[in-house]
Formats: sequence, C-alpha cells, structure tokens
Amino acid sequence: MSHRVAVIGSGIIGLSTAVCIARSIPDVSVTVISDRPWQETTSYGAGGLWMPYSLGDAQDPELVKKWGKITHEHLERELQSRDAGKKGVFPVTGHEFFKEGPDAHPDPPWRDVVSRFAHATPRELYQFHPHEFKHGWVFSTIICEPRRYLPCLEEEILARGGGFVRKRVGDIYRDLGQAYDLVVNCTGLGARDLVGDQAIAPVQGQVLRVNAPEIKHYYGFDDTTYVIPNTDTVVLGGSTDRVAPDTVNAATDDELSRDILDRCSAYLPSLTAVDLASSSVEKWSGLRPVREAIRLELEEPPPATSDGNETAVPVVHNYGHGGSGFTLFWGCAAEAANLVRKQLNRAADG
Repeated sequence: MSHRVAVIGSGIIGLSTAVCIARSIPDVSVTVISDRPWQETTSYGAGGLWMPYSLGDAQDPELVKKWGKITHEHLERELQSRDAGKKGVFPVTGHEFFKEGPDAHPDPPWRDVVSRFAHATPRELYQFHPHEFKHGWVFSTIICEPRRYLPCLEEEILARGGGFVRKRVGDIYRDLGQAYDLVVNCTGLGARDLVGDQAIAPVQGQVLRVNAPEIKHYYGFDDTTYVIPNTDTVVLGGSTDRVAPDTVNAATDDELSRDILDRCSAYLPSLTAVDLASSSVEKWSGLRPVREAIRLELEEPPPATSDGNETAVPVVHNYGHGGSGFTLFWGCAAEAANLVRKQLNRAADG
C-alpha cells in the first residue's frame, strides 16, 4: 500500500524535500500543495549562492555546517552530471571583503566544507577600493541558479509519480488529515499563520538582475552589497530590512534600486553601464523567512477526538531558513525525509 505524503510549500525547501522523500522512500506518493507556483516564491528571486547568510541569532552553527556540507556535496555531484547546465549549477570563486580586520571576522565554520579557502592578499584587497578593506576571504563555491533548478525539481517530482495541487491550506488537520498519512510543512513565512509560529519573521531583500557578462564570480563587499553571477544575468544586492510581521508582499523601491546599483558599481565600475530604465533590468523584492533557529522536527499528532472523527496526522516541520535556502536545502531535505521514513515505518509496525 502506498504511503500518502503531502508537502506544503513550493519553494526550494518544499520541492527539494518532496524529491528527497520520493527518492528515498519506496511506495510513497508525494503531493506538493501550495497556494502559488514556484515562480512566485522567494526562492525564485534568489541568487543561488552557496554560502550561509541571514540566519537567526539562535541558529546552531554546527547544524548549519552539517546541512551546508550535505548540500555542498550534493551540488558537487550535480556539477558532475550531464544536466549541470540545464540545472544552472556551476562553480565560481567567491570573494568576501571586510572593512574591519580578522579579529572582527574570524574564519567561518564552513571554511573546511569548500574545496579552497584562503585569506585575501593585500593585492586582492587593494584592487577594489584602495585602503578601504582590511580583511577578506577567497574561496571556491557553487551557484545553484533558482530559475533553472526549481523547474528541474518539479520535473523530477512528476516523473516519480508525484503531483501538484494549487490551494491554500488553512488548517493542516482539517484540510489534509483525511487524505494523507503524513504532512511536511515547508511553508516558510506561512508557518506564522498555519501553525501559529510567532518566532518566524519576514526580512525583506531587494535585488537587481542585470546583463553584465564580464562578471563571472561572486563578490561580497559588506553585509548587504553583493554581486552573484547567474547563467544569463548577474544579481546585484541588496538589502536586509525587517518589516512588519504580517507583511505578505514585498514591493520594490526605486530609490533602493538606485542605491544597490551605486554601491555595486562603486566596486565594479563596469556596472556603471547598467541603465535602470532599461527593460533588460529586472527589479525584484522578496521576504526571507528568518526564524531564531530553523525548525526541523517531527510533531506527533494530537490524541483522537472523542467522536471518532480523527483527522490528525503527524507533521514534519522544515522551515525558517532565512537567506540560506540554497545553502542548506539538500541537507535539511534529507533530514526531513529521514524523519518521514521513520514515522511511516513506525506507523506500519503499528
């Protein structure tokens, strides 16, 4: 008998979790349920850089390293596949520069996850803005381009017999309890309303997507100024603005767009050729789901009701990844799938 599993959420966390479940658990039917397609998620606008970023203050760095390492190893395998180009997965050199010295910016825990990590040389620091930067990292990393990778995940889900349902889930037990054996909650900011999690908050990020084929590598110049190459465009960022908890839409701001371009072009002068009025420039804004710490756990169902109308199902929660969705997605998806497998086996053993 096939197990029926619903995954709520169609961003990188939801789609990758659905794929991991379909790959690792035999006789499972996976349905992705979301009120919007992946093209309308925060994941769609991301730059796709592998590097931990914008996580909650209480997040365990060892878990970030663990999930990030699993994701990095997965992306390394994708790099060696025949579909790397189709999926938008390619290697780049990353440069992260700081205006303070190494005491203020010690080496990150993930330095031994990447294949190369070094401190920037004086020459590398000097070439972008003489005397401004005091310290920096130069490292190998990987781009996983969302607009190419997400549709590939969708294709795999369908190829493995899964399905997609467009609907808004207001109550997991009432809406899904009778139709599924287990539900995985990958709703990001939606968890605030769906499961009443007040610990998750929206952090707005705005980027520009421009034509700049001369830029082949990642550059980060402070907490919010960065340049990320994609296949056909380059992503310029950005911002990290906390907004009201009930914010659901992230409108772009023209002044912020000008500020982003000015900041990036101050370090990479070729970007001064970008015309913000051009139709080739895309302005995009999204809401990062930042939580004090990522929630990745199994929630047991409540006891059956006295009238026998049992609609409660076990729920695996996997949300709150902030700006690190494309850095942690596969590690978190694999762990969520493992929780699903254990719960289904436990239920079968009865």
